[in-house]
Amino acid sequence: MMKSLRIVSALALACFTVGQAEAQAYCALRAPVTTIGKMFPGCNHRSTTKTVGDDVRLAVSRRLPFNLHFDELGRHTVYFVTDPANYDSFEGIVHVRTEEGSMGLNEIAWAFDENLRVIDFRFQKTREKRKDIMVIESPPIRDRIIGSGYDELRALLSRNGESLAEGVEALAPEAKGLLTQVIHCGLKTMITTEEAWGADLWDLRVRATLGSGYWQLQTFSSRRIYSTPSMRAIEGAGSPDLDGAKVQAWKAVNDSTGAVQYVVRTPLRISGVSLQLLWVLDGDGRLVAITQHGGWGNAEVKSGFERLIGTLAQGVEDCASASELFFSEVSQIAKALASS
Repeated sequence: MMKSLRIVSALALACFTVGQAEAQAYCALRAPVTTIGKMFPGCNHRSTTKTVGDDVRLAVSRRLPFNLHFDELGRHTVYFVTDPANYDSFEGIVHVRTEEGSMGLNEIAWAFDENLRVIDFRFQKTREKRKDIMVIESPPIRDRIIGSGYDELRALLSRNGESLAEGVEALAPEAKGLLTQVIHCGLKTMITTEEAWGADLWDLRVRATLGSGYWQLQTFSSRRIYSTPSMRAIEGAGSPDLDGAKVQAWKAVNDSTGAVQYVVRTPLRISGVSLQLLWVLDGDGRLVAITQHGGWGNAEVKSGFERLIGTLAQGVEDCASASELFFSEVSQIAKALASS
């Protein structure tokens, strides 16, 4: 009887240990110092580590067309690459993730720009066949992945995401399993970075939109923007498709010139298209620039917003288009920031 109990206890301990080791294996990664040096020669980097919670795990799984293993997301480190001459500069983001392959776990380092388009990707640790790795790293495949955002990378997979899309298999007939795993890894890494480091990424996008020079940023949440009765009164008044709860804004001051600009991020829908717009207004409220995160998707919608550049917003009652209504509310937000 005692012998049987010892055997059962040993088996239970072994099962727990294996499960724990599997969970740790997904996240216990070597620091990609050498890999970063190859991707960004001569650059420096700083790292930030976060533990992915259930909210991020759920958000990631919802955006993936295939199943996400529960143990795949845990503690992650992202590396922000900078120019050695300017600590506040930005060259790229590096995030290393593991993906289960035919020969064990593969460590793949991904480099993204501020919009999470692929700058580079490299195997950091793998037991896959060298000839298969060479196929994945060959120009026909590498050129399809480099420069891709989520939509382009997703398009390389079949409808259910479990295999390659029709026509893509021909690029790697003998390594199609590995290519599928690489694309899976890229999508998971991209979405996890967006969901866990979203605030850092939007600061980077704001700086990229503002252009040259160093800008000191003061960030305003939606709750703070609409904190006064006058601002609550105009929230969505002229533009019901603008999601006020997700609006974010920045007051930017140029270190060299003292110039002040206001940047407003507005998640909205227009003509059936979902947009994540960054509006840049100068101190007089004139629209300096407008950018869309992730591509416009509709040339007419793009034209409708870009024609507002260089103009001042009109009152709601004088607006003749949806883009003008959105601009009117954004202008009111900028005025609120100016008086804060």
